Amino acid sequence: MAGLALALAHAVLAQGALAQSVPLPLNNPPPRAPYTAAPITGTPFEAQPLPPLAPIAPPGTQARPQAQAPTPVEAPQTGETAKPGEASVLPVTGNSLPPVDVESLGVLSESNGGFGVNLWAETRRDVIEALLPRLPAALAAPSLRSLERRLLLSIGGPPEPAQPGRGLMPVRVERLLAMGDLGGALELIRAMPARAVDSRMAETRANALLIADDVAASCQEARERLASTPGLFWDKLNVFCDLAARDVPRAQLGATMVRDQGDKDAAFFTLADALSGNKTAQVKSLPDATPLTLAMMRASGQPLPADAGPRDKPPILRGIALAPNTPAPLRLEAAHRAALYGAVTPEELAKIFEQTNFSPAQLAGAFSEATKLGPAPARALLYRAAKDQTKPQGRAEALRALYALGRQDGDFALLVRVTQPLLLEMPAARDQAWFAADAARALYSARNLPVAKAWLDIALSAAANDRDAAAATTMLWPLARLADGDAAASWDAEKLAQWRGAVEAGKSDNAPQRIAMALALLDALGDPVIGADWQPLFKGATTIAGTIPSPMAWFGLRAAASEKRLGLTVLYALTVLGEADPGRQNPVTVGAAVQALKAAGLERDARALAVDAAIAAGL
Repeated sequence: MAGLALALAHAVLAQGALAQSVPLPLNNPPPRAPYTAAPITGTPFEAQPLPPLAPIAPPGTQARPQAQAPTPVEAPQTGETAKPGEASVLPVTGNSLPPVDVESLGVLSESNGGFGVNLWAETRRDVIEALLPRLPAALAAPSLRSLERRLLLSIGGPPEPAQPGRGLMPVRVERLLAMGDLGGALELIRAMPARAVDSRMAETRANALLIADDVAASCQEARERLASTPGLFWDKLNVFCDLAARDVPRAQLGATMVRDQGDKDAAFFTLADALSGNKTAQVKSLPDATPLTLAMMRASGQPLPADAGPRDKPPILRGIALAPNTPAPLRLEAAHRAALYGAVTPEELAKIFEQTNFSPAQLAGAFSEATKLGPAPARALLYRAAKDQTKPQGRAEALRALYALGRQDGDFALLVRVTQPLLLEMPAARDQAWFAADAARALYSARNLPVAKAWLDIALSAAANDRDAAAATTMLWPLARLADGDAAASWDAEKLAQWRGAVEAGKSDNAPQRIAMALALLDALGDPVIGADWQPLFKGATTIAGTIPSPMAWFGLRAAASEKRLGLTVLYALTVLGEADPGRQNPVTVGAAVQALKAAGLERDARALAVDAAIAAGL
């Protein structure tokens, strides 16, 4: 009722309000093109980069934000009708398009990384409905992010129709946004007929557009939804849109009605005051930022507080990292964490690293100075040191130091992807044999298998006369085997024993976990691991800490894989592993997920997950 009353009040005020409006003190850069979602592809492990973001237009440029109309979706023209579980492909007759099976829509086909139209064949709908909302959001493993993204974007629907109010498309869109994949969420909505976009998807789209700084498009969404979809979210967004249109009286009325509904969002009301012209209204703390409050902070020109967050929500982290009003230290920290979850691309993080200011003394003594800095600044400094080095020796030393930090703190895979262009500029050469194992490990992590093999061959060729190179190749053998099987390293029980002995000799606290993880992963991929290989672990505990799946999930994963039900196998694997770093999980659980993916026909993904888990475990 409050939303309907607000809509009626807006209609009454619409005729005269603009004449009474006053300019807002919006501190914005020059207008840029409206947001357009980036092209979607399925093979990269990272979120797709977004084009330049569109701010609110400054006063005097337009009366009200306008948005581009969504690209219409045309039904494929074919003479075949979809079978249960397949994408709808219906013939066109006359001048009208046939109904579209909304749940089968997507943007990834098998040719560009999708799982195929039959991914949900023979899968019970109630199982999908139960598990899909549980998909994790903050995933640090690139292999798992890739699997989840492709699952959500793939063309192909479940075999049973949706019951009213229980469609899967809103869940797919929400999970994409929760991952920080703005482009994927917006592209999936754009693939749908406008009539099929319900209020949940419209809210998700509006939030994604706010994070992308396309206020014009989000406001068009709000105007269209105000009367038909009442609710506090739309009421608050329309207040902001009135302020963006410089209609202060209407915005103040809307804010009053929002307050009357019992809303306690102090940041929202403070920012509404600030955008109404109250220069004393300042937000000092913002630990529970939303896409709307981030957009209002940008519009007000106020710098984001140091506690802006939450820091475990990828889309919010992306909004903080790329906002023009974010102080440099906060931007660096937020960008690093957002990139760890795939919400900021490696290229975007590299640019932020390059823009981070350091003194000449810090740049000259990067290795020692990095030890005095926090995690994100230390990485930025070593990245700068590596990029500034023109000689392979100096660059290799900086990359080795950076990779050591990543292996220690759990962001190795991210740092590899940020620095991969720098690494690829270095030819695999014999005089860099000391660095060959580091380079090969990094490139196996990045799934650049041919170049990784070139560096591994350099280490192998130097091993005969170089004790360090020989030791490095021993330690690298299981990782190479996991990454590319026989193409990288043939099975050799003696090499496995040498590696296990070297790990034990190191006497590190996590040696048993490293050995257990390696053996579990090799076994999961079909290598002939035998009882004798496990024998050294008999000296340790017979139980270890670590979450294990419920019986339903454990046996469901195994059954789905054996029956090659692709979508369900991926869904179970993702929910079983969750957001925890796979390298720190129970090796039995990770091995089961790897084995299931391989059995379902996803060997490339199984090996990618095995490499992520192995490196995170210390291999």
